[in-house]
Amino acid sequence: MIRFSLEPAGFRVIRTHKPHEGVTLAQQEKPDLLILDVTMANFDGFELLQHIRSSHSLATIPTIVVSARAKTIDQQRILQLCLPEPEEIEAYIGKPVNPALLLSTVKTVLAKHKDYLLHKNRRSEDFREELSVI
Repeated sequence: MIRFSLEPAGFRVIRTHKPHEGVTLAQQEKPDLLILDVTMANFDGFELLQHIRSSHSLATIPTIVVSARAKTIDQQRILQLCLPEPEEIEAYIGKPVNPALLLSTVKTVLAKHKDYLLHKNRRSEDFREELSVI
C-alpha cells in the first residue's frame, strides 16, 4: 500500500520485510524518510529505529511509524513510552493505511525538514532529484 500510494506521486520507495536488511538499506541508500511498521517478526520497528539512530550518518532521518495499533492510547504509549525521545517519530499512521493521508503526511514531514534535506543533498556526491523512502 505504501508503494502504491507514494510512487505515483514521484517518490522512490525502497522496501524490505526483513528488519536487519532495513538497517543495511538505510546505511547504503541514506533515505530522506523512513516509514517503519511497529510490528515485525523477530525485531520490531522501534529496535530497527534504535539501530538506525545509533549510526551518526542516519541519526536525523525523519521517521513515520505505521501500526495496526491505531487507538489514541496506543499512539500516546508508542510516542511517549517506547522511545527514549518521542521527537524521534514525526508522525504516526494507523492501519489500514489511508493512501491520501499517507501521501499528505509524507509531504508534510518532508516539508518540515526541507532545510535538513537541502543540506543533505548538497553534501551528497550523487545528488538525486527524487526523494527516497524506505
